[in-house]
Amino acid sequence: MAIEQYVCPSLNKKVCVVLTAYDDEEAIGEAVKEFAIQRNVVKVIVVDNNSKDETPLVAHNAGAEVVKEKNQGYGYACARGLREALYCNDAEIIVLAEGDMTFRGSDLWKLLPFLEDADLVVGSRTHKHFTESDSQMDWFYLWGNMFVANLLSLRFFDWRFLGKTRFSDVGCTMRAITRKGLLNIIDALEVGDNHFSPHMLKVALEKDLHVIEVPITFRKRVGLSKGAGGSKWRGFKIGLRMLFNIIK
Repeated sequence: MAIEQYVCPSLNKKVCVVLTAYDDEEAIGEAVKEFAIQRNVVKVIVVDNNSKDETPLVAHNAGAEVVKEKNQGYGYACARGLREALYCNDAEIIVLAEGDMTFRGSDLWKLLPFLEDADLVVGSRTHKHFTESDSQMDWFYLWGNMFVANLLSLRFFDWRFLGKTRFSDVGCTMRAITRKGLLNIIDALEVGDNHFSPHMLKVALEKDLHVIEVPITFRKRVGLSKGAGGSKWRGFKIGLRMLFNIIK
């Protein structure tokens, strides 16, 4: 009796990658290339959020489609990129990441297999062996992310499994979502600031999307951080916004 080898259908689906960028001239070119060379990636979109350096030009020269989001803010850039990705008719899966080289292009192959059973797969940077020691994920951001992540899980409490899903990291940008799942939530994504990531997870759960978290690699960023990693005080304030958005 012949045994057929199973091939995961998600691994053969076309992918559009969205990278957010703000003054990432040093990193964006290599980031674009790293994602673009992955099999089945049909387009890389870079969302330039009013960079003052040569980020748009470098991204374009690396082969990306560059769009400019005039509303300043991480959430605005993410939402704009996700909307633009829906215009890529070939793409059945949309991957969101950042253009600062913190995320590894080949890690999308860790996310895609889970889309056989889920609508949205989000990365986690809280696993020691996958997180470089010189990345911005120190004890402060690790503990803070895990605390808020547990609150998000409890926000959708379930007696049997404690929640619709389990989270350990709410601030990880890198995630993969099906086209159908994105169409279901895109009009409800309304946070334009740095607390967009948990907001997107909350909206997905409110819309009854199946969401799962998997460990991914997290590297030291190239260039200066403009988000929570810029300072502990800034990270604390963003964490508070995440909390208020989750409980409201």
